[in-house]
Amino acid sequence: MKNILIDISGKLDNSYIAAIKEIKKVADSLKISFFIVGALARDIIMEYFYKIKAPRMTMDIDLGIRVSSWNQFDQLINTLELSGEFKKLKEKHRVIYKDIIIDIVPFGGISDENEKISWPPENEVVMSVMGFNEVYDNSTLVRLQNRAFFVDFLIFSIKIDTESGIYIRKGNNYEKL
Repeated sequence: MKNILIDISGKLDNSYIAAIKEIKKVADSLKISFFIVGALARDIIMEYFYKIKAPRMTMDIDLGIRVSSWNQFDQLINTLELSGEFKKLKEKHRVIYKDIIIDIVPFGGISDENEKISWPPENEVVMSVMGFNEVYDNSTLVRLQNRAFFVDFLIFSIKIDTESGIYIRKGNNYEKL
């Protein structure tokens, strides 16, 4: 499904679109790439690519962000909080937008030679991000918005994980945060 654009405008909950749109605005300003991973990506693929009713729609958003350092990750999280739209939670990878929990998983240059990240400062929580780079590079483009949304008009598209990417990442049995 590499680079396929599917238009699901008007189909995803507006609160999810608003959250992703705000993150995209901040990430773009910091020149950080990201994509939707996890259950939301799975649900989008099932519902809108294959017309198969997802077993449940997820209540959170999981994102993979391509960063080169923990400073870049912290800059994203802090800028999201400074926007006034997001609040940092106890877990270092988690923010909340209104009532939507968003898990932000860093990958890219931040990972070690074994494609693992360890969360500072204690480095006690270790997570495999094996395959994230490859999955991101082969992700699918999905149009989330193709009409006026609140006060602005924007054609808004985002990359999402693919079904093969979900299989690759889950098959690596990464530790859940």
